[in-house]
Amino acid sequence: MVGSPSSTPLRPSVQMLCGFLICLLSVAWGQLAFSEERPSAAPQADTTAMERLSDTIESWIGQLDSPAFHEREQASQHLLEIGQPAVLRLQKMGKQSSLESSRRAAEIIASFERETFAALSKKFLTEADSRKSYGLPGWDVFRSVVGTSRTSKLLFLEAVKQQNELMLAIQAQGVLGGVLRVPQAGSNAAIPTANLLKVQDAKAAAQRVMTLANEAALEISLRQRVSSDSNIGDIVALLLAAGNVDQPTPVEISEVVYTNLSLYTLTHYLSKQGFGACLKRLLAGWIPKTHDSFAGRAMIVGLEHSIPEVTLVARKQLKPNTDPPTCRLALQCFLRFGDETDVPQVAAFLEDETTIVRISRENLMQALDLPSDLGIDVSDVGPPGIGPLVPIRREKQFYTVQMNDLALATAMKLSGGSPDAFFANYTADARYGANIYSLALPEENAELRRQYISDWRKAHFPAAPTN
Repeated sequence: MVGSPSSTPLRPSVQMLCGFLICLLSVAWGQLAFSEERPSAAPQADTTAMERLSDTIESWIGQLDSPAFHEREQASQHLLEIGQPAVLRLQKMGKQSSLESSRRAAEIIASFERETFAALSKKFLTEADSRKSYGLPGWDVFRSVVGTSRTSKLLFLEAVKQQNELMLAIQAQGVLGGVLRVPQAGSNAAIPTANLLKVQDAKAAAQRVMTLANEAALEISLRQRVSSDSNIGDIVALLLAAGNVDQPTPVEISEVVYTNLSLYTLTHYLSKQGFGACLKRLLAGWIPKTHDSFAGRAMIVGLEHSIPEVTLVARKQLKPNTDPPTCRLALQCFLRFGDETDVPQVAAFLEDETTIVRISRENLMQALDLPSDLGIDVSDVGPPGIGPLVPIRREKQFYTVQMNDLALATAMKLSGGSPDAFFANYTADARYGANIYSLALPEENAELRRQYISDWRKAHFPAAPTN
């Protein structure tokens, strides 16, 4: 759960961030201590103080594997209180150190990192200037996509906590990607020689983001095979990476995102107003970048979570050689989010008679929640003493929905008309644009269906050839 930044333990990836911050502090500390602008006596005094502190740290480190438990505990506490100088020394402990001292050193470093991250997180959350990141990586990229609300900051902190190395790579890619605009393919615009390396660096940075995101996706997938535990920070970082790299998202990353959309944690946040709005912005960046082989599931996510950007996938997928299930989803995306500019692409499917639904009259009545009006039931049982009659062969009436029915309903709506002019039971649907069963027509009405579609097409596309 997203809450107090210090309420959950840090993942090992956060060590990189804290180590980076520690290095910055140490540089500043060293520069302050040896500044040439001080009086001549000051450097000597400062050097003496540093030497005493160094001796104290070494003394406490020596006590980490003391035979006495209370001495080991006291040493750990004092080193943690000294803070950054002690942590810098503990990070340089060699492999020759005892198992006990190595374990305690790792605990001290982890505790210091938690305290450092918690302090930075508190300042970050309460900072009125939304541009300040307090050294937390990727904030400029994140806020440009998700915004600067408190819920946005909480999600960002979870991403940094769970996937710090990936967030560092996203930050680097964001900086390099903004250095210059690379001309489109086929452009005659020349790139200055001085900028060629920057372009190459930007491409390398983008590739590193995808490499780390792939590795993170694999780690998350393996972890979730053992436990269905889902952490929101993992998915936030993957979505941010996918949306900010100008290349198709590897299927492995999309698989993890899609799987976690069905788990409690992510659906829980999507259902909350503030978090849901932030996550939908991230989903809107990921969906158009999904691979063609993932298009069907991407469109399902877009429809179920009301992401209008899913039409970018639909426009790419709705073509004659696409499989029927994907074409159906693309038409439903247009029915839900499309506009009048999509009508010509949709109209190309008015002659596609592929059956996408076939259902009996009885089941159709149930699906549409309509009263059943099936007439008088005829019994197969004969009069008393005569025995059973020859069974009556009942012919069931079937209804179908064809691809051109869905195309017609979509084209009618996008053209400003109403599909119920032809589909008597037409019912709009909040997620999929229309209840697919409400477009069903009797199988035997095939010729009537063709004639109506032909008439509608002639009225709206008079120059278009018709059968």
